[in-house]
Amino acid sequence: MKSGINTLLASIALGLSSSVMAQTIALQNVNLIDVEALSVNKAQTIIIEDDKIKQIVPANSRRFADDVIKIDLAGKYVIPGLIDTHVHHATSPDDSDNDEITRIRLRQLLQGGVTSVRDMGGDTRALSSLKRRADNDIIQSPDIYYSVIIGGKAFFYDPRTVASAKGEIPGAVDWMRAVDEHSDFDAIMLRSKGLGATGIKIYANVPGSVVAKLSQAAKKHDLKVWSHAFIGPATPLEAVNGGVETISHAADFAAQVIENFYDMRRKNVALTEQQKSDAKQLEAYQTLIKQMKNKGTILDSTLTVFDKTKTSRGEKGLLLNEWGGVVYTIGSSSRCNYCCRYRCDQ
Repeated sequence: MKSGINTLLASIALGLSSSVMAQTIALQNVNLIDVEALSVNKAQTIIIEDDKIKQIVPANSRRFADDVIKIDLAGKYVIPGLIDTHVHHATSPDDSDNDEITRIRLRQLLQGGVTSVRDMGGDTRALSSLKRRADNDIIQSPDIYYSVIIGGKAFFYDPRTVASAKGEIPGAVDWMRAVDEHSDFDAIMLRSKGLGATGIKIYANVPGSVVAKLSQAAKKHDLKVWSHAFIGPATPLEAVNGGVETISHAADFAAQVIENFYDMRRKNVALTEQQKSDAKQLEAYQTLIKQMKNKGTILDSTLTVFDKTKTSRGEKGLLLNEWGGVVYTIGSSSRCNYCCRYRCDQ
């Protein structure tokens, strides 16, 4: 728990100069949230020396020298640093994600208690610069962990990939790589590590057989394996069985039930009333969820984004939002014995 608190206290440090941080600081009378014991340790004092937590003791149990900076946090709470598990900070580095705008977003995240972010695909030329400055406290930012995008050739016709690969060809650069059965997977992973990536993100148009090869190669080279729940043609279950460690978008679990899910999701093809009903049945997802438990797969549910877009997307948006809620119900239901590790609430 201490490491989490260490990072969260960076937000407190934003208001302190580097010379102050070199001194001993006592955060007094604070309520400390223990997320492992699910308890609140009231009236604690957190002692910080040289930007590191050295000790946590009950308030008023220790006297401090006059040169110790004492901050009274009575009525306040300290929790482990939060993690935003799904951000995109470099999709369009010359426009909506330009450096100034992105630094503002990162600072606001840190001030809100978010101390780590997982960037799920963008221009690593911009991300590596942001990460370097964050690591060296040049900018106020959470720790940044980013991925490279892996997809089938057809995916890289998506116009968003053009902005992220500006100056290069989408699908033919190391941070946006098109793959098939014959790709040199070891070379792809070595180049990904050379970009400073934490992992790969399998995005779309990848069959299950290739997912397995990507996962094996990534783990061989100490890279994380992340993907969308629906990669298409690979189903969510094929992604899990293929070795993906974290899958994103609970709403896309419906692809396990609806055979022509891709046509609905990407081409706005209408579904039958029976298909809509089938995707709302809790029992339809039991095999997938059980296998996630067996494999230790984590769900990055992203419920908020589907809720925000449910109206603008029309019927499709309403359905996706509702399907995500079904998966959430499975994870939070007392009838479920196998979701405690990765409950579907963000």
